[in-house]
Amino acid sequence: MQNLSSRCLDADISKCFDKINHQALLRKINTFPTLNRLIKEWLKAGVFDNHQWSPTEEGTPQGGVISPLLANIALHGMEEEINKVADSLPGNKKKNRYALSLIRYADDFLIIHPNFDVVNECKDRIIEWLKEMGLELKPSKTRITHTLNPSDNIFTQSSVKKRAAAGNLLDPRVAAIALRRIVYLNQLSNVSAGIAYSK
Repeated sequence: MQNLSSRCLDADISKCFDKINHQALLRKINTFPTLNRLIKEWLKAGVFDNHQWSPTEEGTPQGGVISPLLANIALHGMEEEINKVADSLPGNKKKNRYALSLIRYADDFLIIHPNFDVVNECKDRIIEWLKEMGLELKPSKTRITHTLNPSDNIFTQSSVKKRAAAGNLLDPRVAAIALRRIVYLNQLSNVSAGIAYSK
């Protein structure tokens, strides 16, 4: 990671599976009535845990067979919201989109760009976008880091150990994809004078 200058929003969606708004999810699925009714019944079926039944007014039961699919549907479109930020930046739109990356796995995601202000704008946009689904970021697990600051870098071995001790693990698949993307962004920046770096 040495000499790869990027800002990275390391974010976690608070109680993602538990808080998804059913009506917003059904509107997003937008399927034919029979399947829509089936999904609605599935969402409202409740949860049986420790010999006790609880109704489900919101969310999808974590561990349920269809829950990962429904959560992915709920979060689908986050990429388009990030692309709107890229398209609003000055310069070549194609290069701006390449320079701005979203990497998501379940309810954890990273947004990577060389400029702090761009990453911060993405964070604000995502906060507003998540509200439509009844979701929000978890402040204690959401931060903007820099790849050149060893004490702040989420990809170093010591950082991974600290996160593990605190029970705040970045999924290794997300980290691996993010590392490859940062290397790519650094290569892109070497041939593009249009990207401003913020250190």
